[in-house]
Amino acid sequence: MNPIEKAKELFDKYHYQICNDNGMSENESSLMCARNCVLIVVDEMIYFLNDHWQEFFSWKSDIKFWEDVKSEINKLT
Repeated sequence: MNPIEKAKELFDKYHYQICNDNGMSENESSLMCARNCVLIVVDEMIYFLNDHWQEFFSWKSDIKFWEDVKSEINKLT
C-alpha cells in the first residue's frame, strides 16, 4: 500500500468513527469514538510490526506491548 492509499484508509476509518450516528448520547458517543479511534492506531502499529518484523530487533516484545495496550483500551468502556 502506498502513502496515498494508507492516508485515505486511515482518514476513512476515523471519519466513520467520528460521523457514525449510533443513537448514543453525545458523551457516550464521544467516549466510544475516542476508544475506537485509538484502537485503529494500535491495530495499525500491530499490523506494521507484523509486516516489518525483520527490521526490528525487539518486534515480538513491541507487538506484545501494543496488544496489551489494546486490551487495556478495551477495558476503558
